[in-house]
Amino acid sequence: MRKSSLLSFLVIGLCIWAVVTVDILVFQTETDTVDHPAASSHPEIELSQSDIGQQLISIFDQTKVDPQTSSSRFLALELTNLSKLTPTEKAYWLKIQIKLAKNMKDSRTVDELTLQLKKLADNEKLTWLTVSLLIDEAVNHARHSRIPQAETLIKQAIMIAREHHIIYQLPRAYNVAGFISNSSNELLKSQRFFSAGIKVATELGDSLYNSTIHNNLGLLYLHIERWHKALEYMQKARKLLNESGVINNPLMHTIYLNEAFIYNRLGDVENSIAAYSEAQLYFEEEKASVRDNLIQLKGKAEVLLLLKEYEEARKTATHCLNFPGSKEYPLEFGQCYLLLAKSLNQLKEYQLALNMVDEAIEIFTDIDHERWVIRSYNQKAEVYSSLGDFESALDMYRIFYQQDKQQLLGKVYNLENAFATRRIEQERDLLDVEKKLTEAKLAKERLRFQIACIWGIIAIVIITLTIQKSVLMHRKNKELENLSFIDPLTGLNNRRYYNYQVKSGKILSKTLFYRIALLDLDYFKQVNDQYGHDIGDVVLKESAKRVSKLLADNELFIRWGGEEFLMVLIDDKSVEQRIQLILETFNKTKFETSAGNLDITTSIGVSHPALPTELHYNDEYFRKADQNLYEAKRSGRNQAVYPDS
Repeated sequence: MRKSSLLSFLVIGLCIWAVVTVDILVFQTETDTVDHPAASSHPEIELSQSDIGQQLISIFDQTKVDPQTSSSRFLALELTNLSKLTPTEKAYWLKIQIKLAKNMKDSRTVDELTLQLKKLADNEKLTWLTVSLLIDEAVNHARHSRIPQAETLIKQAIMIAREHHIIYQLPRAYNVAGFISNSSNELLKSQRFFSAGIKVATELGDSLYNSTIHNNLGLLYLHIERWHKALEYMQKARKLLNESGVINNPLMHTIYLNEAFIYNRLGDVENSIAAYSEAQLYFEEEKASVRDNLIQLKGKAEVLLLLKEYEEARKTATHCLNFPGSKEYPLEFGQCYLLLAKSLNQLKEYQLALNMVDEAIEIFTDIDHERWVIRSYNQKAEVYSSLGDFESALDMYRIFYQQDKQQLLGKVYNLENAFATRRIEQERDLLDVEKKLTEAKLAKERLRFQIACIWGIIAIVIITLTIQKSVLMHRKNKELENLSFIDPLTGLNNRRYYNYQVKSGKILSKTLFYRIALLDLDYFKQVNDQYGHDIGDVVLKESAKRVSKLLADNELFIRWGGEEFLMVLIDDKSVEQRIQLILETFNKTKFETSAGNLDITTSIGVSHPALPTELHYNDEYFRKADQNLYEAKRSGRNQAVYPDS
């Protein structure tokens, strides 16, 4: 069985490698997307039916290009009675406020309004809004290099959009999914998402998102150094943006900077500088986000290095690192360290350059970005080469080889011809560029043999690790099969079951808000001390029985430990009434035991409302419930304490 699984894995790996090469070189745009029957209508169609709705659409669109004027128009609406608005009108009213708050960089207000928007989406069953919010949250995680969280959210958004045929959201969702896959070096997967996005955007006539996706698809080819292909997509992105008629200065600025970088790598100095100059026409520093400012500074440093203005390049890279909020974007922050290292290398400040590269390696390792870790080692090798320390340089290139090999299935060009040959020539030059032709040939053959050995060792290591992983996975699966989700005393589910449900289970609704309620029996230790643990066990089982009757099927009741229980309750209008009912079920009837009838009460601490995904990724809700439980105990017990609004 184990051998069969390993053989299947190897066969699948070879097939993927063949598909990756053919798919990217030929670039077939066919994807595995499904047809989308009976697409749901865009919410703006509903808004266009009313005067206030038309005004909200107009103001919302204007926030993207002229926040100041849109703010004045929004205030002039004087919407004092929001209850008269339809749910969709309320949604756009909140979305405009969020846009304006973002422009003012008021993150606290943005968070508060976003929570209101989530509640509105849940209460009014606005699925299109739920999808939009999931995409927004995925974008936020991705830009801060929190890739696993971003991937979970965007998968959920795409699934809901497909299920409910919310087709107009798919170009944006596919674009974000492609960006996330590209960040995690899943290049074939990324290309497929981008292609799916282009297909849907073309069908919808959405030139703006078509432009955005072409830009990101160009970045994919840029990362694998297929410069002409990358340039082709950047130019197509620019053309589509012009055709859309939408003024999107940040996107045009980014496209031109990408073109400047590509021309730089092609050695076309004139076009690189021209593209950079064009980019400056679309850059508005005061309105730009932190990330857009970092991208601008990186582009400027690249051009300065191209012009051999190394001291200015150093200042620009340093400015990039010191820019307020730059550390919140680790990918761009690490790239600024590499640009600083390149400048310092040219200024012959070699040790400082090495230190900067090490900083970059640490950052890229922390966010698990293998592609940029590899580039950092390559830069480190160049610094050692400048120092004349060819032995260290060779060591760095070998690290470069080993890490690049691990990404074999993620590369979309011929490694043997495009990667190995180039690196072999570099090592040959590092060993002794002044040797005679015959000595150089011998050195070249020697290096070829060494590299061949390294490839062989890497292959053995990969196979060994694959086998080990297969064995470990088999053992882990066996262990998981033997694990129980049930507390043997009370028959309730345990902590492990809670963690499983908030992460990937099917009991909790992904679109409903829930509250954590921690329930602790009052003076339970006295029961155990006075009557014995057998009586205490009777009380625990009876407590579980009484509360279980009061919970719904899509809620959780967990024995957390000792006399403490955890409930995950739907946050509806009756939640406080239901919690009071739980308190009363202890107070109204005494607990019958062999030691007599006992009076048992309980204290409850309640959290803020949250989606199951938030409960999984953020333990703040559990801690808030725990704090409120402590407050309930401190304030006299036999009561429930809720969080401040």
